[in-house]
Amino acid sequence: MEFTMVQLKKKLVREGHGTHNINNGEEYYSGSWKDDKPDGYGYHVKNYGSTIYHGEFKNGILKEGYGKVQLPDGYEYEGKIKDANFYGLGSLSIKVSDLTEINRSTVEKHILKLVAEWKEGKTEFVYQNDIEQYYKNRYEVFYNSLKFRILLNTENQQKQRKNLQNFVDLFEKHLSNLNLLNEIVTNPILPRELQSSAHLLLKLENSYTNLNKYTNIIEKSYNDCVKELCQTGLQMYARRLARSDVDNKYDSISSKSIFGDNLNSFINKFQLSELKKVLFLNPLMVDLIRKLIRFANERLIQVSCQYRSQFINIHTAFLKSIWVDYFQSLKYDLIPDRSENEIDEKYQFYNDCYLHLIELYLINYFEIEIELTKLEVNQKNSSVKVKINGEIVVNKRKIDSNQSLNVIVLDEETGTLKSERSFDIYIGNNQSNDLVNFIENEIHPNQILVIVMSNDAINNITTETKNFLKDLEKCWKNK
Repeated sequence: MEFTMVQLKKKLVREGHGTHNINNGEEYYSGSWKDDKPDGYGYHVKNYGSTIYHGEFKNGILKEGYGKVQLPDGYEYEGKIKDANFYGLGSLSIKVSDLTEINRSTVEKHILKLVAEWKEGKTEFVYQNDIEQYYKNRYEVFYNSLKFRILLNTENQQKQRKNLQNFVDLFEKHLSNLNLLNEIVTNPILPRELQSSAHLLLKLENSYTNLNKYTNIIEKSYNDCVKELCQTGLQMYARRLARSDVDNKYDSISSKSIFGDNLNSFINKFQLSELKKVLFLNPLMVDLIRKLIRFANERLIQVSCQYRSQFINIHTAFLKSIWVDYFQSLKYDLIPDRSENEIDEKYQFYNDCYLHLIELYLINYFEIEIELTKLEVNQKNSSVKVKINGEIVVNKRKIDSNQSLNVIVLDEETGTLKSERSFDIYIGNNQSNDLVNFIENEIHPNQILVIVMSNDAINNITTETKNFLKDLEKCWKNK
């Protein structure tokens, strides 16, 4: 039907019923006209049919009716319209590629929909909101993947430190939501699950943000999410570094006495700017100090009780000086050392020297006690006990009172008894020569030699025997 062209004040206007076609059907209106505008019942089609209005028009505006509207932000509204606004029951939907059902990953889902009662273009009561539900689910998966990665403490400390530093760096770029998600998606060192969840959020982010024009939503800040998890992760990492191994032992070198409050100080921080300073600490250096503490405590067991306090004080002071030297050298205004498998050569040198030094010290140290006792007052025989570090290694019940030497040979590493012999040392006696040969040929230079004589033999020793013993001492020293 053709509308009637009416001339009003020398201007032609459309009146009645008719169809107006623009650009070969890209847009047209078919229905009632008045004063050159749609007025009354009609159909208005735009963009080759992607947008359709039909109902009662007034002065060119759909006063009340139905519409299927393709919106500029990618959403499509379908439902009732009043005064050119969404009004009454209607749905808002959007197409997103590569989606699957929330609980059925094998079932594809291409369209997300919001169904609601509308008033003046905004939702008044929502019946269904797939868009928000799907976004929240994807965000939860993303958050949990991020949380698992940042708070992961099953890895060694070097990897955990590097991982935390990467996410702190990411936060400090202060990217927009979209750029942050894109950074995660394109980062090759991040796990696939985290990248996959970020990729889906990247697809949904604009759509979810635009949803705010039609209904109330809770907007998420991914930077705040990363910051929150980094703060928690750094506190956990600091606690892991500051853990105590042997502080519950009374008689030992404690890590508390070496580290002081240096490590614990990071645990009580809350601001990311302060917490991130813990990343300047090389965990290999902390492990090195802990290793030296353990090594010293293992050797402490072998030290006699009366020397333990001195041992603890000396080694505590030495180890603390290494740690303080390192800790005070940290420069927080520079970029943290990212080295995973190396520590400063100086501290590695300290480590090597200390391990060799403490080993040497203990190999050459024994506390030897010799106890010589008369068996009976009227007899000239005696008994002898030899103790190494408080433990009896020789307990001889009878030593002859004549001029004889009892030679006891002990192992240089363990202090245990290797051999024991007695020799008469009268001048001219063949056993004197046997003793010299025994010392020269059968005793290792590093072995411990204990020579015992009875009290009576010492009291009655002759000048010749004294000279022989002096020569014997020279023989041992030369060996």
